[in-house]
Amino acid sequence: MNREPIYLSLNNIKVKTQTDEVMGRKRKRLSLMLFTFLCVWALFYALGGSVSAETRMQRYVVKPGDTVWSIALHQVAGSDPRQMVDRIEQMNHLSATDDIQPNQVLRIPAVN
Repeated sequence: MNREPIYLSLNNIKVKTQTDEVMGRKRKRLSLMLFTFLCVWALFYALGGSVSAETRMQRYVVKPGDTVWSIALHQVAGSDPRQMVDRIEQMNHLSATDDIQPNQVLRIPAVN
């Protein structure tokens, strides 16, 4: 029987240590925290526009003789009401030719 020595090369063998497992768990935990943060941020960002728009909006009940122009003029108090007219029409899906009726409820931008 021929007994020659056996040579092993350790160059291609990776020994998995406990440190590798701990680092893997830390990487997973960090990835999960980052994903959770991004989801929460996206939710706040998405709701932020609509929530802030709702808080800057008020309701106005149309009185006899009111026009979109007169309501806008009252809101801006002496400034040019054209931008406010456009915003009121846009918020209420009105065109320039639409008439508003007494007791109709309009959404109007709140002025700070």
